[in-house]
Amino acid sequence: MEHSDDLFRDEQEIRQLRIIVDYAESLLRRSELSQKDCLDLVENTRKTVLRLFPGKADVFNLIYVPRFSRVIGERFRIPGTLSGRN
Repeated sequence: MEHSDDLFRDEQEIRQLRIIVDYAESLLRRSELSQKDCLDLVENTRKTVLRLFPGKADVFNLIYVPRFSRVIGERFRIPGTLSGRN
């Protein structure tokens, strides 16, 4: 029974991770946040995710930082991003 409890808890944590990351991405895309506020949101999201998954900063940097950077680059047309190239 404990094994299924652990599996359920893991599934809950992963679901919570998806909600947090998807919400942050939605805010980055649709809000009127400044570029600095967007970067602060990414940092706060990172801290929240690392509380759920301690020791996984490398995974966050590998998976989510590029995703968030792409969104910020598109919003602010930052040179060197796909949206910044014409």
